[in-house]
Amino acid sequence: MVSDNLQRLPSHQIPTCYLSKLSNLLQLHLPSPRHAHLVQRLTLDLWAVATGLRQGCLIDGCSFPEALAYTLSAGLNKIGGRLGELIVIHEQVTESTFVCSESRLTFSFRDCFSSPVFVELGGKEPVIVEMPKELENVLENIQVARVRQLAIVNGFGPKRVSVAGWLLDFPVIYVVPGHQSDWTWRGARLKVVNVELGGQDRLHQLTAYSIPAELEIALKHDTIVKRFRDKIMFQLQALKSDDQVWKNVEVHVRLVEMDQVAL
Repeated sequence: MVSDNLQRLPSHQIPTCYLSKLSNLLQLHLPSPRHAHLVQRLTLDLWAVATGLRQGCLIDGCSFPEALAYTLSAGLNKIGGRLGELIVIHEQVTESTFVCSESRLTFSFRDCFSSPVFVELGGKEPVIVEMPKELENVLENIQVARVRQLAIVNGFGPKRVSVAGWLLDFPVIYVVPGHQSDWTWRGARLKVVNVELGGQDRLHQLTAYSIPAELEIALKHDTIVKRFRDKIMFQLQALKSDDQVWKNVEVHVRLVEMDQVAL
């Protein structure tokens, strides 16, 4: 049961004691000693979503299937407060589990972060396309999460589409016309944006995304980076917290070349 004092706290403030409850929840499902750093990182990721620094995060670095998505949703709901309001979404197309804020589900695809560009894969080069018709009702498919804190997303018609990027403020939404192998793009030149959190025992990557270099002009990449930086600084100022966790946030951009990359 959540205390009245917690209920009265502004939305951007969460008692730091709830960090330990969140950490214990993750440790319960990732008990291996080799997962100790992963538990610490995911705790900070989910904390960032709960406090509003991020719209969503990917549960990565470990196997986190659909069954665990249900368990995580129930665990967050039991902790309560702002953590209990988080939405767990499992995307069957990519077999990925995400946690996002309820506010993320209130935006339409046309109005969300930096007007996302839809990119179709499968050819020699990625091609910018119009929003697939299969996505027009996507919000209706996942708004059920508001009721039960969990949504299972499973493809949206014949064209396989990943909404993962949308949940993570990614400026590109990938449309896959064929099989799973079409998620791989060969000869990739990627612009990688890292948002890093300093002041920790180990450098914590708050979030990151990569953009095919060929799409940089169409995506107005510099504008996206500026929006990232401005949003983070605004949220940090709004926290008005004595907690030093969110100091020293930096945004870095670098160009990497890879033989192939799974998008």
